[in-house]
Amino acid sequence: DEAKSTTQQIEELRKDFEEILEKLNIRLVVLVDDLDRCLPETAISTLEAMRLLLFVKRTAFIIAADEQMIRNGVRAHFGNVDLSDDLVTSYFDKLIQVPITVPRLGIPEVKVYTFLLFLELEVRRGHVKPDSQKKVQTNLEEELSKAWQQNLSLAEVKSLLDDTEQATMADISISEQLAGILVSSNRIKGNPRLIKRFLNALEIRKKVAQLNGIAVDSGILIKMLLFERCASGSAFEYLTEI
Repeated sequence: DEAKSTTQQIEELRKDFEEILEKLNIRLVVLVDDLDRCLPETAISTLEAMRLLLFVKRTAFIIAADEQMIRNGVRAHFGNVDLSDDLVTSYFDKLIQVPITVPRLGIPEVKVYTFLLFLELEVRRGHVKPDSQKKVQTNLEEELSKAWQQNLSLAEVKSLLDDTEQATMADISISEQLAGILVSSNRIKGNPRLIKRFLNALEIRKKVAQLNGIAVDSGILIKMLLFERCASGSAFEYLTEI
């Protein structure tokens, strides 16, 4: 019943929590994902809540988020207060002790990623055996680890597939040709989610054409999709008009 300040209550909470973890002899790791997809108020209030248990022994917080989105959230949270970049950075530095930036995918990674997505699709369709998929994936993982030393080529992967499977994966060159622009385009930048979205759109349009009895050249369709995604809206509108 003793009246205590908020600071005292927080300190006692931290102390009790620390003692519980020590008695249980465990380390608590909290994973916070997709924080950048929350509204600014939710994102900042979550970070502020975590501050209560930061630096408590046997605890660790791992936050996965787009840093720029959180920075924008900090500004939105404080409303009309004019925050400089230095102040926002200072807020981050006090909260995040070990920042880890996930590097963008390079051309070799995108080659492998797109090819494995095509392969997974053919496995689901029953055209490629799961065992073959596993062999190809293992081989590509090994090749990818050496990609910094030599150019990674997907051509040799065909030998891991039987004749029927090779015929199914005839579009192996697509992954080779697409990788460069999927990495260099400012509208995609090697983002795995956007790459998968692009390939989903490709498959949907091929299916729609098939249902309507329209013969479609995959190469031309891919070029149209790339132009639609990577060029300006006015450029694509001009193309459709002519």
